[in-house]
Order: sequence, then C-alpha cells, then structure tokens
Amino acid sequence: MSLQPRTSTFLRGGILALLICLSFISVPNLTYAAFRPCRGDPIVDTSQYTIQSTVEVYTDIKNIDRVEYVYHVPAGKALPVMFDASPLAAKEKVSFTKGGWGNMQVDTIVYLKPGVKPIQVNIITTITDKRDGTATTKTITGLSGQQLVYTNAS
Repeated sequence: MSLQPRTSTFLRGGILALLICLSFISVPNLTYAAFRPCRGDPIVDTSQYTIQSTVEVYTDIKNIDRVEYVYHVPAGKALPVMFDASPLAAKEKVSFTKGGWGNMQVDTIVYLKPGVKPIQVNIITTITDKRDGTATTKTITGLSGQQLVYTNAS
C-alpha cells in the first residue's frame, strides 16, 4: 500500500510541471498582444492633394525624442497641417521645402532618446487627389535615425 502516496506525489508533480509549461507557452502571446506601436499621422492639405503620413514606431513613447517630416512642395511655403490627438502628436514636427509636384517627396526621421537602440520604423504615406479621389499609398520601412523617403517617382 506504499505505492499510493508515491503515485499521488508523482501525479501532483506531473500536474505542476504541466501547469508551469503551459504558463511559459502563453506568456509570449500576452506580451505580443500588449505591445502596440506608437502612431502619429500628420495630414497636409494642399489645393489639389491631401497627404497623410502615418508613422509606426514599435517602442514606448518615452523612448521617442521627436519625429520630423519634411514635405517638398512647389512654393516651399508652409501649408495647413492637422495632427491627430495621439500622445505622439506633441513630438511631431513638420517643415516644408521647395520641390515639385511632378515628384512628390516626404522625408521622415524618427529620433529616439540618447541611449535607446535603433528600432524598426514604418512610414505609410497616402496621397489623395482631390480632383478625382484617387489615392496612392506606399510603405517605407527602415530604422529610427534613418531618413526614410517617400517619393511618387517611378
């Protein structure tokens, strides 16, 4: 009758080991689900086009120093810019430089705080033609600190 205590102890140990293994398997899924990108998306409005540049940065917003956008426009003059209400909006800076509509260009750089290692950045730029409603979207992927350039040139 001494087998019953050993079997019971062995069974409890096996169940405990199984529960520990199951907890390790589910932890990555919980961590991934909680990790969302910081997003910002200024919208520039011209007489013919609406330009929306969405930036996705996979880090805590505390790690982001600033996001700079440079829009190349024909006159090089400032245009109306709208920002969303995201926490990243306060860290976004927009400037304009002289360029041409034939080759639309948007330069974006995501700067992280000193000591933060470079991370992946996605820039999704959509240009909508107000005359006919057609939209062109392009995604550029790179690292923080890099100048990521959207251009509609072929």
